[in-house]
Amino acid sequence: MIAALTGQVERLTPSIIILWVNGVGYQVFIPANLNPSPSQTITLYTHTHVKEDSISLYGFDTKEKLFLFTSFIQISGIGPKLALAILENNKPAVIKQAIQRNDVSFFTRVPGIGKKGAQKIILELSSTLSPDIPLSLKTTHQPLVQALKTLGYKTPEIYPVISQLDLDNLSLEEQLKQALKVLAQK
Repeated sequence: MIAALTGQVERLTPSIIILWVNGVGYQVFIPANLNPSPSQTITLYTHTHVKEDSISLYGFDTKEKLFLFTSFIQISGIGPKLALAILENNKPAVIKQAIQRNDVSFFTRVPGIGKKGAQKIILELSSTLSPDIPLSLKTTHQPLVQALKTLGYKTPEIYPVISQLDLDNLSLEEQLKQALKVLAQK
C-alpha cells in the first residue's frame, strides 16, 4: 500500500493530478479545494483503493483528512467519490461538529447523500470521532481497529483497550492477540 507521496504536481482536472515522484507519475484523486499549483512540490497522505477492475489513489494534505476519508468509506454505501465530496467543501473540524451535533442536514447537502445515509454516517462515526480519542491513536492502529470491528467489537470498547496497550513494534497479529486478551477480560 502507498501511504504517502512527495513529488511535483501536474494538474489534469480540479480533482485529479499526476504527482511525479522520481520519474514515475501517479494519478491521484484529491479534494478540489486542495488546489496545488502546477510544478509545485507537495506531500500527500494517500489511500490506495482497490476494486475488482481498478486501483486508485486518493491523496490528502493532512493525516486528519485521510483518517476522515477512510472512516467514511468504511460505511456501507459510502464510496471514495462520495467521501471525497464530503471533504471537498468542509473542514475536518466542521465535519466532526456536524457529527457530534447529529446534524443530518449537513450531510444531505452533499449530492448523493440522503437522510438515511446521513443518519448512518452520524451513527457510525459518532464514537469513532469522539474528541477524547487522540488522532494519533485513531490513525496509528487503524488496521487493528478494523480487525476488531470485523470480529464484532464496537468502537467504544476498542479504543479504550488499545490505548492501554503498548503495541509499538508488534505485528498486527501480535497486536490483535494482546487486544483480544484484554477484551476477553471485560
